[in-house]
Amino acid sequence: QLQGDSRSQSGHAGNMDPGTRRNRAQEGDFQEEEEEVDPRIQGELEKLNQSTDDINRRETELEVHSFSLLFL
Repeated sequence: QLQGDSRSQSGHAGNMDPGTRRNRAQEGDFQEEEEEVDPRIQGELEKLNQSTDDINRRETELEVHSFSLLFL
């Protein structure tokens, strides 16, 4: 890791979505551009996104059921 590497110091490189590249358009302003992703990786990312959606939905259901038990 180089000291002069602005990506490591700013933290932007680690926070990007896979397949997205940020270019500095103006000072303090970033513009996202789509980047080609390996189809195998894209498939796995889609599976992960679906799993995350399933987990979020089930967490919401759990919260609703837990809340309803408070009033029994």
